[in-house]
This record gives sequence, C-alpha cells and structure tokens, in this order.
Amino acid sequence: MGICLLLACSRADNARDIEESFTLAPDDSQPFGGAVSHRIIEKVFPGLSVQTNPRAFDTWAQRQRKQSSLSDQHVYLLAAPSVQAWTQEAQEMKKFVERGNTLLVVTDRLNETFSELMALRIISAGPDLPFAPPGSMRSTWLQLSDTGIFTGKQFRYFYTPLLHHVSASARYQSAVVLAENESGEASALRVRMGRGQLIVVTNARSFSNYFLLSGNNFQYLLGLLAYLPAYPASITLDDFYHRHTNRPPEGRSVLSALLAIEALRWAFWILVVLALLWVGSNLRRRQRLIPVQAPNTNSTVQFVHTIAQLYYNKADHANIGRKITAYFTDHLRNRAYLPAQIAPQDWPGILQHKTALDIHEADTMARLMLRAQEEPGRFSEQDLWSLHLLARKAMQLNNTHSTPIQ
Repeated sequence: MGICLLLACSRADNARDIEESFTLAPDDSQPFGGAVSHRIIEKVFPGLSVQTNPRAFDTWAQRQRKQSSLSDQHVYLLAAPSVQAWTQEAQEMKKFVERGNTLLVVTDRLNETFSELMALRIISAGPDLPFAPPGSMRSTWLQLSDTGIFTGKQFRYFYTPLLHHVSASARYQSAVVLAENESGEASALRVRMGRGQLIVVTNARSFSNYFLLSGNNFQYLLGLLAYLPAYPASITLDDFYHRHTNRPPEGRSVLSALLAIEALRWAFWILVVLALLWVGSNLRRRQRLIPVQAPNTNSTVQFVHTIAQLYYNKADHANIGRKITAYFTDHLRNRAYLPAQIAPQDWPGILQHKTALDIHEADTMARLMLRAQEEPGRFSEQDLWSLHLLARKAMQLNNTHSTPIQ
C-alpha cells in the first residue's frame, strides 16, 4: 500500500513538472513562449517577411524613418508579459499609430507612462503571478465579440483563470471590444488614434504556445489578426520588451535609485570616503624586511674528498694515479701549451722545461705516470703519494710564472 501511494505521489509531481516561464518570445518553443503565434502570423501574411526588432521602439522608429515612410500601413506586434515603455518610447508609439499604422500590444501589465499617454488601463481580478499556484488551475476561456464566424465560440484551455480586462478612457468614443473573458469584460480592445489604430489585448497567455495548441484555439488569434490591414507595407514583431520586463525608468539607474533614499545615500558616501582614505594610506611604498641569507657553501671540495676517499679505500691506486695524470696533463695543455702527442722517452725533458722541475724529479714523475697507465698492478700506495707530491709541486712552479712557460 505504501509503495502504491509513493508511486501515485511521484506521478502527481511529474504531472506538474511543466516549464512555466512566461516570455511570449517569438523564438521560444516552451509552453508559454510565442513561437506558434509567430508562425501563424507568417502564414496569415505569406507575401511579407515578418521582421523582428531587438531594440526599443523609439530606436526602431528613428531607423525606420530614415529608411522608409512610416505612414504606409505598417504593422507592429508587441507581445510581452509586461510592457515597460517609457516616455520617449510611448510617444513614438503614439505618433506611429496617428500616422495611419497599426500597433498590436499583447500584455498583462502596462506601466504608468504608457497607460497615461494612451489613456488605457489593464485591470486584473486576481493575483498577478508569473506561475500557477497550487489548486488555482481550472478550465478557463475567452471568446471573440465582433467577428461573425467565431461570435459566441469559447476558446478553452486548462490553467489559471483568464480574468484580466482592459478599459479605455471616455475620450475614445469609437473604442470597440474585440474579445471578452469569461466574466464578460473586455479582453481585447481597439481604439482609433489619428489615422491608425491601437489594439490592446490582455490575458496574454492566449498568445502562448500552450493556449494556441489547445483544441482549435488558434482561431482566436486568427480572429484578432483579422483586424489588421489586409495588405500592410511591413510587419515587425517585437523582440525587446519581453526581455526587459523590469527596466528602470528613464534617466534613473540603480545608483540613482539608491541615492534617492537618505539612509542609503549617507552609507554610500561614507563608503566612498573610507575607500579613498584606504587608497591614500596605501599609496606609500612599503618594503618588507629582507632576511639575511647564509652564504652558499662550496661543496665541490667535500665531494672530491669523498670520491677520493672511496677510491683510496678500494686500494685502486693506479686509477687515482691515472686521474692525477689526466688532470695534470690537461692543466699543462691549457697553461703551458703541452704538445698533443709525446713519446715516452721525451716526457722527462718536457716536464723539466714546462714545470721547472729538476731533471731527477721530472724523470721520476714521468716513470710514475707511465707506470699508472701501463702497469697498474705494480702501482703502489707509495707511488701514488710520490706522484701526487710531484704533480702538486710542478703545478705550483708553473703557476708562479705570470705568463705561460714556452
């Protein structure tokens, strides 16, 4: 029994697992995006390329005036959960309509600037939430008011009730109700302004993919599009206001909003002063104490001593003698220009000439060097000691000359 209840709860949770982000964006294929309405508009006007405008309306209008006339039955479609159009933008929208064009606005909220300038208001009978609260969903509907073929037909879908309605100022004597919600209030209204028309549609989820794909609800959109000019010069779909539903007012930034509150203004300037004091106090260059480093020890002598001791302990005296000979002859080649090839019998005379040893010492040193090379078995510890002393004396005598011995 417990497992069945668990499965039932998991299925109930999955049933509500729906993407409820409400954008009406023309490229959004989620339930409350506007991709379906975009495709329907393209089908209704097959001879025209429906353009999208990613900029604010006033910027778009200024560019359009440079490229073409804005008094040739142009159509601008603006669909967004909330329209935040500020003074310059709303004025450009009004001028756009008065020149003979059509502006279709689909939204659930109008900011005060737009509402006052256009003398229109959107009123909600319930809480204005971006998602459906638990237990609030039910079958709800809209109907068209002024089209013969769809008059009285209810376009239903299951979600939160569509209870928004739009009202116009009494100065609009020619205001026409195009659609009604289930309470009989105006869900879509058309007013004449100058030579053009402004159509305001609320219950904006009726332009979403979810609503239009429910039953034959796409006919609701077709009924509203029937009020657009049959052969407009151009059709532009807004792609700006649905991405900027929380724009700050004109001339006001986040900083200006903070500075408008006295407590936050004081806190901001105190923070600025403290930051300047901190920067000023740290401009002076600070140098850390440099610790005294112990001089590097020359371990080469210790290394050579250790290696020599290893050779000595092995009693490989001939090997050490050969190394002394190699080091000594290399020294003479670099210092006294010792020839590369020397016959054994010539070594005593060359050593006497290059190192200033007497002939007896030079002869002894030559014999010891030759014995270390050719008779390692007869090379004794005493021979090694004698070769070491003679080589040391020869190098000292050689080094006493300021210039190499020739």
